[in-house]
Parts: sequence; structure tokens; C-alpha cells
Amino acid sequence: KEVIPYVVDTLESAMGVQMGMPDMVYGLPPELMRLDFPTVNLAKGRWLQRGDTYHAVIGAKVADKKGLSLGDKIEWHDEEFTVVGILEETNTFPDQFVIVPLDTARKVLKQPRIIMGIDVVPEDPSRIDELAQRIAKEVDGVNVRPPSEAIEEVRKGLLIFSVIMLSGAVLAVIVGGLAVINTMVMSVTERTREIGIKKAV
Repeated sequence: KEVIPYVVDTLESAMGVQMGMPDMVYGLPPELMRLDFPTVNLAKGRWLQRGDTYHAVIGAKVADKKGLSLGDKIEWHDEEFTVVGILEETNTFPDQFVIVPLDTARKVLKQPRIIMGIDVVPEDPSRIDELAQRIAKEVDGVNVRPPSEAIEEVRKGLLIFSVIMLSGAVLAVIVGGLAVINTMVMSVTERTREIGIKKAV
């Protein structure tokens, strides 16, 4: 149905250790933005439109973190973008996105022809995996990741996280148990004579 090229960059330079995903700049063709975010709605403002240049639609967490509203400026690589839309909070990746026009993103990055990835929107959503296989077979030099593969990676990540959490809980129980045992043994050892006298009496 549609092929959507994009570029991705971090909003701010990575300094030191950062927990979690950083805020990201996502460069898209303005007229195709709605296709790339079909399940996300706007809380305020409008979507990007053909002809927009230094304009941006930002995620809810970016807006909250930086105290931004419609008409405010957000800076990326020493360039200022005017906020024309704010996405509704989803508690997923789009909350940390700053979406800008693709051509403007390329200009800011000083790479006028760069494409970091391509989102493919199928005519028939039920045939996504079949389409992915055809692209992998017929198009040279690309790595294809269908949604099923991404979902499987998320499941594996959640499984690893669950194992880590369970291991932490087991370790806490063991350490706590040893502490209780140590306290009880020391208490009894220190009062051995007193206990013997009471038993004799």
C-alpha cells in the first residue's frame, strides 16, 4: 500500500549512563506520518503536513519532561522546531518521539540522501509475513523484520526480565532466611547456660 522511508536520531547527545530509552527524533515524509502511526491519536494540535519544514509533533512524555505546548520551540542539533502537535500518551515508544519532516531531518544531519529504514504498509494486513518473505527474497541488500519477529523479540526480552526478577526474589529469600537463622542461632548460643539452668529447675 505504501513505503515510508525514515531516519532516526537521539534528541540529545548521549552523556554518561542513561536508564531506559532516550528521546528520539523520527524523520518521516509529512504526508505519510498518519500511516506510520495508525493507532496513535493527537492530544493537541495537528499532524505534520506536506510543506512543513521546521515543525514537529512530539510525544506526551517529551512534552511533559520539557514543559512544551503548541507553538513552543524544541531544539535538535542547534536547530529549532516549532511544536504543531502533541500525541496522546500511549505508554509506548511514541511518547518519547519528536517527529519531524524527513527532508528537514536530512538537512539537519547534513546527509541529504540518507535513509536508515523503510516501513512497509501492506494492502492486506493478514498477509504481512508473506509480504516480508517476498521482500527478503526479491530485494537485495535489506534486512526484513516482520511484526511477528519484533513481537517474538519482545516476548524473549520479557522472559529474560521475568527470570532476572525471579532470581532476585529467590536470592532475597535465601539472604533473608540466612539472616533469621543466624539471629536465632546466636540468641540460643548466648543463652545456653540460662536455658540449661531453667531446664534443670
